[in-house]
Amino acid sequence: MRIGILLFLIIGLHTSNAQTDFEEKIVGTWKFVAEIRNNADGEEQRILGKSTKNDPLISDNVQFTFKSDKTMIITVEEFTLEAIYEINDIELTIGESRYLLLDVQKDKLFFKDRDTLLNSRYEYKRILKNE
Repeated sequence: MRIGILLFLIIGLHTSNAQTDFEEKIVGTWKFVAEIRNNADGEEQRILGKSTKNDPLISDNVQFTFKSDKTMIITVEEFTLEAIYEINDIELTIGESRYLLLDVQKDKLFFKDRDTLLNSRYEYKRILKNE
């Protein structure tokens, strides 16, 4: 019984820390770089600047600015939209779109569409204020 409770606490704390880590690291401005998919031979194929998926959020002219208050600004060329995002464990929800966060590094963000069979992931790079 004690071991079960201990395992539950460890797993719960790990999930909580991962979520908090993603929430802190994602704050900032990100620009789409590439769609990455594995071809039939298992080799990575990078499709720069565009996506093969018909998703308006996945495009070279889209920029995300995630804020710490769970709001974000989506910029598409000259058009700006404010939205709410949510991170639950590794799931990133932007409006009705759901993605799985794969990795959030200092200067790179990787996620993939949660509800698709495609083995594509999307790479974004962090944009610094003076870029």
